[in-house]
Amino acid sequence: MEFEAFSRLFPDVASTPEQLAFWTSIGEGTLDRERWAELYEQGLALFVAHHAMVSKPGQVSSRKVDGVAVTYDTTSSALEGGGHWNLTVYGQRYLSLARLVGAGGFQR
Repeated sequence: MEFEAFSRLFPDVASTPEQLAFWTSIGEGTLDRERWAELYEQGLALFVAHHAMVSKPGQVSSRKVDGVAVTYDTTSSALEGGGHWNLTVYGQRYLSLARLVGAGGFQR
């Protein structure tokens, strides 16, 4: 995926072309194109977005500005057994798709 297209799809993911290439390379070596079939590009994009987000230091769960505080519930949408995929919404979406494409038998 081209950097500009990735940035349009995931505007909140601060990434560089080099980071995108790095995580795309890992994703291409990890995701089975045949297994993912028509969902391969979407799965790869979510894989890359998740890892680009996780590579940033820390996840913010609360913020206070001018005496107003907001706290985000970061556990209510967590997927059981999701591990690090639960750290970003992109990871959760990736894991949900991965579980779908991994369900059932598969023959080559």
